[in-house]
This record gives sequence, C-alpha cells and structure tokens, in this order.
Amino acid sequence: MIRSINNNPNNFGLMNRMTESETPPSQLTQPEAGTSPRVVASSDLFEGGRVVVIEHAGQQYRLLITRNDRLILQK
Repeated sequence: MIRSINNNPNNFGLMNRMTESETPPSQLTQPEAGTSPRVVASSDLFEGGRVVVIEHAGQQYRLLITRNDRLILQK
C-alpha cells in the first residue's frame, strides 16, 4: 500500500491507494524459515535528511519524514 498526501491544501489528512498491479500484503512472500528480515535504522537511511529516493522496478519513490516524525512513501 502506498500512502500519499492529498493534493488539496485544505485537506491535511492522508489518503490510501492501492492499484490493481500491486501485490496485497496477504500475498507477499515471507522470509525463509530461520531467517530474519533486514532491519535498517531510519537515522542510517536518511543520514540527517528528511527525504530518501528509492528506486524499485525502474520507478522512483520518495520516503519522507513528516513534521510529526512519521514516514510517508510517495510514488
């Protein structure tokens, strides 16, 4: 699921969207037995900044830290 900021400046809420081409969370592959997912501290990922660009499958996504110290992923 991708969370994005609504483009309406009068609406400060978040809206959720999921396209048909995205894999629902229930169908994501699980790590093999006995392995753990990689854990990365946000401070290591952002290195003092507030935005990180992630390239995935030829597309760029922005991971942002909000004023309320939450994370938002934008396509």
